[in-house]
Parts: sequence; C-alpha cells; structure tokens
Amino acid sequence: MIEPLNIILFTGLILLGIGYFVKRKEGKIFNITGYILFGFYWVFQAPYFLKIADLVNAVFCMLALPFFLYMAYHDFVSFRKNEDIGCLRFLAGWVFFAGFVYFLIEKTSSLEYGLRYEAAYETVLLLNLLGINATQNGIWLHWSDADAGIILACTAIQSIMIFLGAFIAVKANLKRKIYAFLATCPVIWFLNLIRNASLMVIVGTTGIDMEFAHNYIGKTGSLITLIVLAWVVFRILPELYDNIVGLMELYKRKTT
Repeated sequence: MIEPLNIILFTGLILLGIGYFVKRKEGKIFNITGYILFGFYWVFQAPYFLKIADLVNAVFCMLALPFFLYMAYHDFVSFRKNEDIGCLRFLAGWVFFAGFVYFLIEKTSSLEYGLRYEAAYETVLLLNLLGINATQNGIWLHWSDADAGIILACTAIQSIMIFLGAFIAVKANLKRKIYAFLATCPVIWFLNLIRNASLMVIVGTTGIDMEFAHNYIGKTGSLITLIVLAWVVFRILPELYDNIVGLMELYKRKTT
C-alpha cells in the first residue's frame, strides 16, 4: 500500500520536473504546486527526528515549508510578470533530479538494501586491504569491539545526488559538467568508504561508542569534505555558483 506522504512527495517532485522542462509561462504553475507539496512532506518528517532527538534535522524539516513557500511565491511573481528567472528554473530541476532519484532509492526496499549492502561490502574490503580483519553479515560490520549497521546515510547517496542533480540542472558546457562530476561524485563515494572504515577503527580501538563517532566525528568530516568539494565545483562550473547566489539574492527582486 502506498503511503499518502509518499504520494505527496513524488507528486511534488514530478510537478517540479514538469515545471523545469516546460519552458512556457505555464510551467511556473507546476513549480508552485510542486514546491508546496514538497515543503509539506518535510513538515511531516519533523516528528520522527524529534523522536530520535535529532534536533538539527528536525529544525531543517520545519524550515523546509517556509523556504519552499518562499520559492513558490517568487515563481508566482515570475508567472504574473511573465519572467523566466534562471536560478528559479535551476532550483526546480535541481530538486527534481536529486530528490526523485534519492527518494526512489530510499522508498524502494530492494534498492535501499542493495546500496547499503554494497557500501558494507566495500567498507569491509577496504578494511581488509588495510590489514584489519573485519567481517560482514549483510549490512552489519564486525571488528574487535566495533559492531555497526550500515544505514542509507552511510552510502553517501544523499551527497552524491545533491551534486549530480545540480550538474544536470545547471545550464553549462557538457564537458565541464563531466569534469565536475568526476571531481566530486567518485571522490565522495571513496571518501565515504574511508569514513566508514575510520569509524570502525575508532570505535574498535578507543572505546568511543558508534553513535557519538557517527554523529559528531563522522558528520564533521563529511561537512568539511563537502565544503571543499563545493569550492572545487564552483571553480569548474561558475554557472552553478551564479545560480546559488541568484537564489540567495531573490529578496532583492521587485515583486510588484
């Protein structure tokens, strides 16, 4: 049985995709509706993160609706004034390409488990190559006193899709898009394996529990990596930087 929230989620994403590809003025109507549905989906995710005491993600979920309503408002202004604002079209495509693939994987149990299993397998392989006799049982890793289950966040698919979705959506030279992809997505996947392996070593040798290592050490390292990779991408694709700055400066637009 399809959950109502998933219907809201994928309907919103598909509408954003239609709005991105429809070059006429009417495409803005799809974007407006898509943003509203996508924003409402995130509001209903906030209780889950509050339940597991993840306040940061809970706050982001609650801020998603006003953010996407704000984008919907600017698309409405563009519709009324018959404008085609490049950064708004880019955002619709970015959310569609990144979100549709990611959530398709997350909501399809066989795809989700398969990706987690592959990440577990490659992490164990890396540990073994480093002389650490780690073992795998499905999506679970074992070594010394360290036992860890690979969740979807440990596969780096979110970060990869954020970058890949942006590369697809931005208007830029194809050759430079490919360079940007090669400079980020394979790097993210490999660094994520190093991160997973490092957490296993830290937990197995220091007595630090996996929850602390994952939520603080692992996330801090991931954030630093993403900032560095974003800088690299902006050097290769200045168009991407221009679109993001354009979104940040929407408040300067005359809306009347």
